[in-house]
Amino acid sequence: EEVLDDPCPGFELDFNEFFDFMLVLRHRDGFLRSEVAAFKTIFERFDDDRSGEISALELSDLMRFLGYTANLDEMRRLVLEVDRNESGQLDLREFLNLMRL
Repeated sequence: EEVLDDPCPGFELDFNEFFDFMLVLRHRDGFLRSEVAAFKTIFERFDDDRSGEISALELSDLMRFLGYTANLDEMRRLVLEVDRNESGQLDLREFLNLMRL
């Protein structure tokens, strides 16, 4: 709803509205603004070295905080799955992609 607020009711989007919607959706990976903010806060909390990326070990701690149990090998596999820039770690955007899985 927050993305689809339309000053002209009718449930129809013109091309420009659709394009804007897709840009917002892509930027937020399908999450609401409040969800992105919450995930960003958690991400930054577990980014121990403040590099802007989290390692598999940091991800493991983060996932435990969220209530998930997974071993380090599984975390490494997840990092490889969503690590688009092949840095071996996850930036915030890649982390949001992981949260979508």
